Amino acid sequence: MSETLKTVEKTLQVLRAFRRGETELSTAEICRKLKVSRTAVTRILTTLEQAGFLERAADGVKYRIGVTACEVGALYLTDNPLTKIADQTMLGLTQQTGFTSYLGKLYGDEIIILGVREGSQPIRFLWTPGDRLPAATTATGKAMLMSMDRSELDRILGVDRLTGLTAQSLQTRDDLDRQLHQHRARRWVPMMEESYPGVCGVGAAIVDVTGAPIAGISLSFLGTASDGDGFDRYGDLIVAAADTISQKLRAQGSYFSSTKNEQDNRSFRAPINSSAIPAMDDQET
Repeated sequence: MSETLKTVEKTLQVLRAFRRGETELSTAEICRKLKVSRTAVTRILTTLEQAGFLERAADGVKYRIGVTACEVGALYLTDNPLTKIADQTMLGLTQQTGFTSYLGKLYGDEIIILGVREGSQPIRFLWTPGDRLPAATTATGKAMLMSMDRSELDRILGVDRLTGLTAQSLQTRDDLDRQLHQHRARRWVPMMEESYPGVCGVGAAIVDVTGAPIAGISLSFLGTASDGDGFDRYGDLIVAAADTISQKLRAQGSYFSSTKNEQDNRSFRAPINSSAIPAMDDQET
């Protein structure tokens, strides 16, 4: 790989280091997460700040995402057939059920929230567009995983432990595989307090003409909002919604020509490690 490409790759890694719960990061924190020298990170941060992709936090030391990054991200959400078509269906789901609906897409072993339609229940919990969560903790992510073969799951998730968010999160690939197998015929998968305590959901995959998943859609609700038959009822609704979106996307055949690299994106693992390791201050990597 050329030095120019290496620099570009490091720059993208710096941007991806920011996430929910880590919206402001210092130079040292970024060095530790990425295992990159302080010299290299400082130069990248300066360039990104000058271009508006990053800006200084209130303390003048840490960095946060800047207005230019917001502008670029907004273009994806506002000018993408997937988000436009899905939003119409999500609005109908939310109006029908009162629950919050989500649109998400896999990137590596995480799901990225692309769209949200807030429900009308008196108590609600919301993820927001741009949030990233471990795929196996969400109904949206598991719905996409359920439409993949085992070899692809191995590439994305590995074969042993899974990243969780709550005590109810699935712990291992065996746990996930059993759940996906149990629900595959129904074409929807549940989420039971796996990403946030008390929050449940159902998800289904949006697929291309070959049946490969390109996104996922879900309904999210408090666990107390569902009676014994609730998951089945909401599962049928979410499958119908996913089918509607899939069919509308197929009618726009040009959309799928832009998803040829979907498998590469799903196999990508962001090289971010939050463990406390020393930054390499004296030499570039």
